[in-house]
Amino acid sequence: MKIRAIIIIMSLFTIASIYIGSYMYYSFIKEASFEEEEKKAHDRINSMARQIDINISQSRKTAELMSGYREIRDALTMKDASSLKAANATLNFINGSLKSDVCYLLDSRGLTIASSNSIEPDSFIGKNYSFRTYFTDAMNNIPGLLIALGVTSMKRGVYISHPVFAGIGHMPLGVAVIKMSIEEWLLDINKVDEGIILIHDPNGIIVVSNRKDIEYNFLWEPDDATVKSVIQSMLFGKGPFKWSGYKKTGIGSAVDAGGTVFTMHDSELKNYPGSRVVYLQSIDDVKKKISAPLFWTTGIVIVMLCFIIGVAVAYLYKEANFEIKKRISAEEAMQQSLLDKDFLMKEIHHRVKNNLMIVQTLLMLQMNQVDDEKAKSLFMESQHRIRSIGLIHERLYQSSDIRSLNISEYISSLAGELFNTYNVNTSWIKLNLKVDDINLNIDTMIPCGLIINELISNSFKYAFPDNRKGELTVAMGYGDADADADEIIMSVKDNGVGLDEKFDMARAGSMGMQIINSLVHQIHGKIEIIRLDGTEFRITFKEKKSRKNRAGQQA
Repeated sequence: MKIRAIIIIMSLFTIASIYIGSYMYYSFIKEASFEEEEKKAHDRINSMARQIDINISQSRKTAELMSGYREIRDALTMKDASSLKAANATLNFINGSLKSDVCYLLDSRGLTIASSNSIEPDSFIGKNYSFRTYFTDAMNNIPGLLIALGVTSMKRGVYISHPVFAGIGHMPLGVAVIKMSIEEWLLDINKVDEGIILIHDPNGIIVVSNRKDIEYNFLWEPDDATVKSVIQSMLFGKGPFKWSGYKKTGIGSAVDAGGTVFTMHDSELKNYPGSRVVYLQSIDDVKKKISAPLFWTTGIVIVMLCFIIGVAVAYLYKEANFEIKKRISAEEAMQQSLLDKDFLMKEIHHRVKNNLMIVQTLLMLQMNQVDDEKAKSLFMESQHRIRSIGLIHERLYQSSDIRSLNISEYISSLAGELFNTYNVNTSWIKLNLKVDDINLNIDTMIPCGLIINELISNSFKYAFPDNRKGELTVAMGYGDADADADEIIMSVKDNGVGLDEKFDMARAGSMGMQIINSLVHQIHGKIEIIRLDGTEFRITFKEKKSRKNRAGQQA
């Protein structure tokens, strides 16, 4: 009887040890996973808000710079056809460089007198926007900022304004406005596939969300005065503006109209006080996400181990607890370090791109101050070279791979911008692109971009005189490969008037040809000129590990 009692007691003790140990281990892992999920959500929202603030700050600086252009001031003071045409051209240039929706100029009455979309069907010319707060703020010497739905384009955007002065101490002549697209924010928001993420304005109106059905509604229940104010402001049309049904139930929590409880993380946009980025996650969904895989991957194993070594449950729990905390701490530190490095690299490329754009703009302003056509041509060529470098940094900032870029996409963008800059009629000169899927690192990409920029520019300037029709072909592909590196052949060919037979590349005195020679030497390449049905410049060089998977393509 005593033996049976001892066996029963030991069995009960073992079973109790198994269940207690399993429950403690499961609870700790679940709690740690939940805290990790909360931390990820918090970091995600802060990172998104920080990036939006950076974009707004850069746009504000550009608006301030734009308001100081001579063409902008002349349009407001003279208002003749010539000055308005120059202002339209300047706004169009800035709009193209920023890739914004539209840039426009308002006079002191709020009437649009110049715009980057002046020749488009939905042009802002002649429209009066004096009712917008970004206009009234700027006329009171306060740079304006507003998120709203355009009354002309019916597209939502971020309106950034700055007063235009005739001189220091003068009252504003008018207002320069940049409308930035809000769709870039939507791209980042749509990357979040769990929960609800949104941005609301100071009135609580949801301006963008991964839930389309709640956009242009109030996030929290509004009072009558707020509803009336939003309707009168016409920020997002005439309404109706409904309440989304969400209520705050405490710090970091909310509930919807159906009673579903959510965790809430939010971060204020520092450059637009009152606006916040909000992330709502259903607590039930978070628990299911954590519990389901946790149970099947660890629960059964833990129970089996507890059966085998029941008497050591306490010890094993203590050791596991220590190791789990240590591992979570190490993983968090490593993950944060990687995120910080990627963010810093992207930020560097972003700032370099913006600084190059400022240099490009300064060159344009300086060009407008000189009358000599040759000097103007030199300034314009310098702008093109800077833009070819800036385009690389812009694409690196937008790319998920910050170490290399696809040359095909880059050449297509660069050629398109050069066609637009030189006002080349595509019905007269046809562009042919024959570029393989090649990835180059930035040290090779910048020289290649500058070489292509110089060769295309030379073709536009010299190959097709007197509106001569023709074709321009840009090609890049692989030649024969050896064991160490892949040979890449890059060529720019036109069927224009051709080069003089006496032309010698090595003795060419022009700056463009000197640049080409220097850059070809920099990438350890060689250049040859083929005079057959026009002119072809062919550059051969080697780039190690430049293709994603050459062996796979050959197979």
